[in-house]
Order: sequence, then structure tokens, then C-alpha cells
Amino acid sequence: MGDVVGAAQEVRDAGGVTPVVVCGRNSGLAAQLREAGIEHVFEWVEDMPTLMRAVDVLVQNAGGLTSLEALASGVPVVSYNCIPGHGRTNAAALEEAGLAPWIRTADRLRPTLSALVSGPARTRQQEAGLALFHHPVGPRPEAAVLAAVPRSSAADATAVRRAAAATTGYGALRRRGPAAVLVAAAVAAMGLAVPETTEAAILHSSHELVHALDR
Repeated sequence: MGDVVGAAQEVRDAGGVTPVVVCGRNSGLAAQLREAGIEHVFEWVEDMPTLMRAVDVLVQNAGGLTSLEALASGVPVVSYNCIPGHGRTNAAALEEAGLAPWIRTADRLRPTLSALVSGPARTRQQEAGLALFHHPVGPRPEAAVLAAVPRSSAADATAVRRAAAATTGYGALRRRGPAAVLVAAAVAAMGLAVPETTEAAILHSSHELVHALDR
């Protein structure tokens, strides 16, 4: 939505950074971006978490779920060329909360983005974003789920879900996504043969593990 091509060109022309654009299944937009000389254009991406962590800053125009994904990944967010209505309302709210600066003119792109690529401004934005997802009281929610579900190869998916839902960490973990709840419990209860089933791997690779459980 919005002037994606124009925004990508302005980010590129500002210098100091290189735009990376994901178009999903919008092959027409991808073609327009390539014709405009944007070098890194992706269509459908299977592993968005890895790509998200590979960039330095997210430039967004609507303040939706992608912004939350970036903040949860420790990637600074800026609002630019926002769409009317909720896009500008969200940009104002994110800026007021200290979570994402709102770049209103193209001449502010380079200094703002450069400051967020490295340095104290980047650290402040990362800390502010990650603080949204921090649970300082009690054990981490996935640890509570892992501890509560009995380790039994005979446990089925329904039993796993019920045991997970009975833990104090369930609600907080579910806010990270239902896949994280199911996977954290399933790994503990079923001993799934998946590599690196640490807490971090469980959360970062939840979609692959859920598919493994379904199989």
C-alpha cells in the first residue's frame, strides 16, 4: 500500500543505506521496483524472521504487524511516507511512545537512518522496542510451559495443549503466537527430533517445528 516505489527510490537516493523490499505475491510491484533500479527486491519469502534480522532498520508506512515483528527482533523502526488515516495515526503514536521516529521529509532520511544503523540512537531504539516484549516478573513463559508439561513420548497434541494452557506462562507465551505455545510444549512432551531445541531455537523456528509436529 502507498507509494512503495517512490519511498524505495528516496531511501536509495538519500545515500548511506541500501533498500531491501519484500513484495509478497505482488509480482507487479516487484517488476516496478526492479525497473526503478532497486537492487534487492524479493517476492514471496519463506523465512521472514531471518531476513528481518539481516537488515539494519525497518522503514514502514502504516505501523502494522511488521513494525511489531521488527521491534521484537531488535530492529529499529522508522515511519516514512505514511498512508493517510491509520498509517499517520500509528506513526504519531509510535513516535510519541519513543518507539519509532517519524520522518516527514526526504531530506531527513539520511541523517535519521544513519543514526539508527549504528551508535547510541540505535541502541536506545532497540532497547525501547525489546522492552515491549520483556516479562521481568517470574520465569520466562516458555520456561514455565516446558517445566509443566511432562516428558512422555505417549503424550498427544491435545494433551500437550491442555498442559500448556494450565501453566502460568501460557497467556504471555500465547501473545508471542500460538505456534510458540504448541512448539515449546511439544518439544518437552514428545521429544521431537529437531536440531537445537533450545528456548531461542524454539521461538525463532516455531513454524518449522509446528510443521514437524503436524507430520
